[in-house]
Amino acid sequence: KQVQQVLGNLLNEKEVDDLANELLVFEKAFGADLQESIKATNSIMRNFGITSQDATDVIAWGFQNGLNYSDEFLDTLNEYSVQFASMGLSAEQTLAILKNGFEGGAYSIDKVADGVKEFGIRLREIGKDQEGALSGLGLNVSEVTNALNEGGSSASQMAFKVANALMKISDETKRNEYS
Repeated sequence: KQVQQVLGNLLNEKEVDDLANELLVFEKAFGADLQESIKATNSIMRNFGITSQDATDVIAWGFQNGLNYSDEFLDTLNEYSVQFASMGLSAEQTLAILKNGFEGGAYSIDKVADGVKEFGIRLREIGKDQEGALSGLGLNVSEVTNALNEGGSSASQMAFKVANALMKISDETKRNEYS
């Protein structure tokens, strides 16, 4: 019933039933809160333009790969998928960035996503500070600017490259200087 209320306008009855069953599996297997799973699925579907099955595949992959280590995975997907999508990133690229942050020792997946969001905002406002940060990450400022201005897949590939370079910095203080 909860799935129907939130996603009924996007899914047919069979899809609602299938999704509800999948989210119940998350609840049993990973201890995922049903409401958080519904909100995250909705956000992923709407922001990345993918199906409910693809959205649950994203969530399942994240759980299976340890991205709920700080117990914020679903909330992070719900809150930040709009930011990642606005940078032209796919759901899979978003997961890769979050995983790189996790593997890089970030103490919170929310902090990883927030850092990427802030960096994305700053990338759109390239000035001297951003030029210095990009250079410090070993990236060519002109290449980054051109790709972002071009939009489409060039922009998303560059945003992914920048975000990955940022997440490879293991020292959180240093990473924050660049973001």
